[in-house]
Order: sequence, then C-alpha cells, then structure tokens
Amino acid sequence: MESKRRLRLPPDTFRLPWEEQLQRAQQAVRRHMAESGGEVPLWGRIQRYLFCYAEDRKLELSPSGEVVGDASDAGISQASITLKGKPVSFLAAEGGDAT
Repeated sequence: MESKRRLRLPPDTFRLPWEEQLQRAQQAVRRHMAESGGEVPLWGRIQRYLFCYAEDRKLELSPSGEVVGDASDAGISQASITLKGKPVSFLAAEGGDAT
C-alpha cells in the first residue's frame, strides 16, 4: 500500500523550468484529490503532499495544490512490515523500488 501514497510525474518534468515543474505537481495534486475524494485506502484522509524536486529538497503542497512552504522530513511516515521480528523488503524483482 506504500505505492498508493506516491504520485508520479511525467519523466521529462525535471527538464522543465522550475515554474512549469511546480505547475505539473500542483495539477497532479488537484487531479489526485478529485479522483481519490481526498482519501487513500488504509492511510485515510490526505493532509498534505510533498513535491520532491531535488535531492533533500521538498516543497509542501496543500490538498488544494497550493504551496505551503519548504518541507522537512519531520512527520513523514512510511509503511513497513516485519516477519518474526525481522524487516521484510518490498523491492521489485528487477532491483527497483516498489513505489
């Protein structure tokens, strides 16, 4: 279910000017809110989005797509599972991540 928490932007997004990158992210947020009704199964009500635009750089977007400001890693949760007390990895067979 961790993958349900991530929106993918078109691969060429990073090549666009900053303003257009942000516009794409905002459009994706608005589209996702409309399609999901503001809820993600298992996770619940959507409270914010993070636009990760560079390594260690994140911008917080509201559920309406408006810029809230710079975001830190504080409060970012991630799904995990253990089996008999040991972490279980969800990496895809080809070595990529499962998101």
